Amino acid sequence: MYIEKIDSPADVKILSVEQMEILAGEIRQALLHKLSEHGGHIGPNLGMVEATIALHYVFSSPHDKIVYDVSHQSYTHKILTGRKGAFLNAADYDKVSGYTNPQESEHDFFTIGHTSTSVSLACGLVKARDLKGGNENIIAVIGDGSLSGGEAYEGLSNAGENGTNMIIVVNDNEMSIAEEHAVALASGIAAGGGKPVYGVYSSFIQRSYDQLSQDLCINNNPATIVVFMGTIAGMNDETHLGFFDIPLICNIPNMVYLAPTCKEEYFAMLKWSIHQHEHPVAIRVPGASVVSGNLDFDTDYSDLNRYKLVQKGEKVAILGLGAFYGLGESVAKLLKEECGVEATLINPRYITGLDVEMLEELKRSHSLVVTLEDGELDGGFGEKIARFYGSSDVKVLNYGVRKEFADRYITEELLKANRLTDVQIVEDIRKYW
Repeated sequence: MYIEKIDSPADVKILSVEQMEILAGEIRQALLHKLSEHGGHIGPNLGMVEATIALHYVFSSPHDKIVYDVSHQSYTHKILTGRKGAFLNAADYDKVSGYTNPQESEHDFFTIGHTSTSVSLACGLVKARDLKGGNENIIAVIGDGSLSGGEAYEGLSNAGENGTNMIIVVNDNEMSIAEEHAVALASGIAAGGGKPVYGVYSSFIQRSYDQLSQDLCINNNPATIVVFMGTIAGMNDETHLGFFDIPLICNIPNMVYLAPTCKEEYFAMLKWSIHQHEHPVAIRVPGASVVSGNLDFDTDYSDLNRYKLVQKGEKVAILGLGAFYGLGESVAKLLKEECGVEATLINPRYITGLDVEMLEELKRSHSLVVTLEDGELDGGFGEKIARFYGSSDVKVLNYGVRKEFADRYITEELLKANRLTDVQIVEDIRKYW
């Protein structure tokens, strides 16, 4: 097999055309085998096998720099640049990222997992090369729908103006990247009296921040945005993390961001959102798997920012947001078993606002408030609660994940590292009496 003898692009350059055709078939088989077992981007990579072999046959990476857009198309590139083991050996499948990553190889020049960026990044490399008097080739590979993003057109315009050596390879396959358009489209439908529902992964919502703010919320149009995989337990590559959406969405004026705890509450919120006419509403579908709850849930959420008091206790109040409500239940149970403390348990429901009346009432018989959120702490829900109690005697403990680009983590390990287990949280609470 030729694939087993490829350790660098130099090994590609010595092959004949016939041998490269055989290599392309071997690479396809390796991709199909791994991706059927492990998952990943199949179509974009199968469509780039011969093109990638040709690129490495013609150019001299890493002196010549190849920038892959989205880098959904970079698997063959990885195989040809010393990382074939991660595609041939099941034990090594997770040793490389699904995207280009400079920490893995000198043949990767950017960490790229989102779209329409390659031409702009390559323009920057071209500018740096020309300023330094270099002679390397800069190649931008763009495809997988990346030409549908506005940044690609800005990059192409800049490339045309530069009038210098730059190569752009377009792989035109059938995919569209259009979160910005989808939000503006939803706002327009709502303005026209329709009932739009737009579903989007948490890791992609950042692309449309400007549209959420200026096209949707500033016009206060009642569209519904359903945010999937907004959780620590979702995608775990650093380019596709699902725990940054709370700070991003919850601080936009007019937006109502809801956090259901289970399937039944999610459906209740979704039904209300579709039928109401007052607000743009986002709903954070709870966790990587949606559990069922045995409680009755409200069907009207128009009285904004009213938290749900599930269990009334004393000393400690636990606010378990969305998917972390179950963690709040576990903490409350453990507190009672180990400390004899009957904690107050609250389902906040609303990420975007404070239930001032309930929070004020907690001051009467509680000295500690604990917030739990399945997302980044900085700029998140818990900080709103901490700010509210800042001038009082009530102590606040905020639990979530620290601000970092965690990469290919094991969920349980990340939870422990951020003290997000019931045992750790109870340990922390016990320090306050």
